[in-house]
Amino acid sequence: MALGIPIPYVAAQLLWINLVTNGLQDMALAFELGEKDVIKRKPRKLKEGIMSRLRSVFRINPFSNPFLFYSMVAALLAQIAVVYIPALQWVFWTEPLTGADWIQIGLVALTVVLVVEVDKLIRRRRGQMYHVTKNLIQGG
Repeated sequence: MALGIPIPYVAAQLLWINLVTNGLQDMALAFELGEKDVIKRKPRKLKEGIMSRLRSVFRINPFSNPFLFYSMVAALLAQIAVVYIPALQWVFWTEPLTGADWIQIGLVALTVVLVVEVDKLIRRRRGQMYHVTKNLIQGG
């Protein structure tokens, strides 16, 4: 406790979060297949950022990168172990979650995914409108 307020995370939990969210997945992304015809594309604008692709997560085959898929499964299983195995509970100061807890976690995660997907949809449509307007102006 600090100033009468419980500490939100202990050091072991912070290290665990970094390992489970980035550890194996970072290495797995090295095996991501390259995109076709990337050399034929025009250079992107300087202000465009490298993560500007707006492809929906629902259109990506989860097995397109098996290393990434299995690293995510391993991370999930490891997290479940930390929550339910008593020795790991002691190390990471965790308690078992109920079915209701898992449903709440799933709903929050789904909400985040849906908000991001709606944002991508809006951005794609704005981009299409920009190109239509630009073509009309240049053609007229």
